[in-house]
Amino acid sequence: RFADEGFKCRLAVSLHAPDDELRDTLVPVNTRWNVREVLDAAWEYAEKSGRRISIEYALIRDINDQA
Repeated sequence: RFADEGFKCRLAVSLHAPDDELRDTLVPVNTRWNVREVLDAAWEYAEKSGRRISIEYALIRDINDQA
């Protein structure tokens, strides 16, 4: 829905984890919108608005800093 509102702003997405299991513990709202839904919505916003998005990822030692 955000993409259809016509806002003139850059969207920042707080990802912090590449998978839902870890993101559930770091970002509690992930239980409502999972990683795939958030990224799909962000790309849709970028396509519709022509604006860039920012993916935020805070590295936490021994938690989300390994592949």
